[in-house]
Amino acid sequence: MTQNPVHSNPNSALKVSLIQYAITDNINDNSITLHKLIQNELTHKPNLIVLPEIALGHPQESTDVGTIHSVNQEFLVELQKIATANHVYFYGSFTFVDSVHKCYNRALLVSPQGELQTYDKCHLFMLDGENQRFQAGQDIKTFTSPWGILAPLICFDIRFPELLRTQVQLGATLALVCAQWPQSRLEHWHTLLKARAIENQIWVVACNRTGSKKGMVYSGESVVISPWGDVVLKVMGDQIVGRTTLDPHVVDTLRAQYPFLASRRFL
Repeated sequence: MTQNPVHSNPNSALKVSLIQYAITDNINDNSITLHKLIQNELTHKPNLIVLPEIALGHPQESTDVGTIHSVNQEFLVELQKIATANHVYFYGSFTFVDSVHKCYNRALLVSPQGELQTYDKCHLFMLDGENQRFQAGQDIKTFTSPWGILAPLICFDIRFPELLRTQVQLGATLALVCAQWPQSRLEHWHTLLKARAIENQIWVVACNRTGSKKGMVYSGESVVISPWGDVVLKVMGDQIVGRTTLDPHVVDTLRAQYPFLASRRFL
């Protein structure tokens, strides 16, 4: 049996926290709850805090996109202030409303300098009408960071391996996933995330929500998976934060030792 070659280097460690919480249909309540969870987590001095998809919620029945937009924008401004004051990065997705009231499921990487890098979800989940509430993104993105190039993904995106493979070809060594993935398909969640990590020899950090909505139950099970495919963190619980430390540089070591990606032919 091949020994796991992934070993951590404490000198290049990335301390990551995954905030797994129950999102409700009240975006104002969600904003208050998430702010408290973030403030509590800052005492652990993480480098990166990862939030779920549409972290403040997006009520399916709501047509008041102006209120949705204003609450999300106010929270984002606060997030930038927190990032700067605590020298921490944030990743998660929020509802963005453009000038003609079209909504986008937009992932954000917020830096300690208050800078934003953005990605609009490309693959919209038609089974729950997401394609009717949101506009699909058109561009594949990667983010720059102190820990290398990051691959932003949102929930349903993980079912499409060509997206992450393209991001890896652009230099990504760590995939960030925010999600609202239901309990009924948790086996798919774990299998797909592990497959994306193994086939691309990349770290996967994935944060899922909890709670329920329209009869759909969400049980979290946020994870961090190594480039070797080991689950180094699984977060269990309704309103809880998972923490771990990882070494981004083991990707280079693993790819040098096992240069599988050099054999790819089509993508």
